[in-house]
Amino acid sequence: MPDYKITEFAKPNCMPCQMTSSQMDKLGLEYTQINLPADPPALERVKALGYFQAPVVLVEDAEGNVVDHWSGFKPDKIQEIADLVGAAPSRATSGPTSTVDTAGHAHVTEPAGPSL
Repeated sequence: MPDYKITEFAKPNCMPCQMTSSQMDKLGLEYTQINLPADPPALERVKALGYFQAPVVLVEDAEGNVVDHWSGFKPDKIQEIADLVGAAPSRATSGPTSTVDTAGHAHVTEPAGPSL
C-alpha cells in the first residue's frame, strides 16, 4: 500500500477506536495509530478537521493530499478504503503497523510468524 497513508487518531479504552482498528486489521489495511491524549499537535489537527469524537481516520495519497476522513466506527468507509488501496485481508498480525508514543516517535510493528 505505498500510494496511500492511513492514520487512525484514537484514544485508549475507546470502544469505537478498538472496533475501527479491528476492522482495519481484518481487511489487511496498513495504518499508523496515534494516541490523541498523548499528542497535542495531533489533537489540534483532528479539531482543525472539525472532529471532536474519536476515532478519526485520515487517508492521504502519496503527495500528502487528503483523500478521505471521518470520525467514529464506519465499517462501510473502512471497506471503501480497503477497496481503494487493494488491501489483502487477514494480515499475520493484528494492530497498527506503527504507533506513535508520547514523544512523537514512531514504532513499527513487524508481522509475527506463524505460531508453533
